[in-house]
Amino acid sequence: MENLLITMNSFPLETNYEEIFSEVKAAGLKGVEIRRELLNEQTPNLREIKRMLTALNLKAYYSCPIALFGKEHQLIDLTTFYKEAIELGAELIKFSLGDYKENISNIRALGDAVNYFTEAGITFTIENDQTALGGRIDRLVNFFSTCHGARIPIFLTCDIGNWVYVGENPETAIEMLRDETIYIHIKEVIETGKGLETIAIDDTLNQKWKRFLSLFSKTHTMAFEFPIKSKVECYIQFIQEGVYVR
Repeated sequence: MENLLITMNSFPLETNYEEIFSEVKAAGLKGVEIRRELLNEQTPNLREIKRMLTALNLKAYYSCPIALFGKEHQLIDLTTFYKEAIELGAELIKFSLGDYKENISNIRALGDAVNYFTEAGITFTIENDQTALGGRIDRLVNFFSTCHGARIPIFLTCDIGNWVYVGENPETAIEMLRDETIYIHIKEVIETGKGLETIAIDDTLNQKWKRFLSLFSKTHTMAFEFPIKSKVECYIQFIQEGVYVR
């Protein structure tokens, strides 16, 4: 599928990046979401990752699990993340919303920052996370409404599983934020004796991911974000045979 990627947190922590990238390419995926929180002295640096992905003609997306707005409701300094995204050659970057507050947070500063990314060819997104600040429908709808009014080109990475973690209805969230969504994280979240758990998707009829994906256009870019239990190819087959392809 032309618009399907995979996130690096789908693989075991002790993973060989070059081997994973080769597997991703062989499976027919189009890119990899690099997770900032997984990078350390044992992993390749961003320039090396860019070299490996470029050699395989794979896209790079960059996930920064950082809140855009801090405790004082103001935009954080994005300089470091901008430089890192450039170094990686990322086509898209994502953050979480954080403590945004209407009429207090500096939207003009956000617009200026987003423009730097956009001018560099990097799509700027926020992701609905698993917190009350960054994962509630009303807060996100309000934020995007303000951004529209200020003509700020910022979009949503819609994680179809994270809505469950904050007690929101995924179908309602998708319906209300569909127009803002440019990128989708595919996951299946279930209730267990220990609480909520993200599991691998499969082709059974009772998994909810199929119904949620059917609410989007087939042109949306998607990424697997769940524990990979077998060959990547089988999950691509699940998507192709699911209700998403119609």
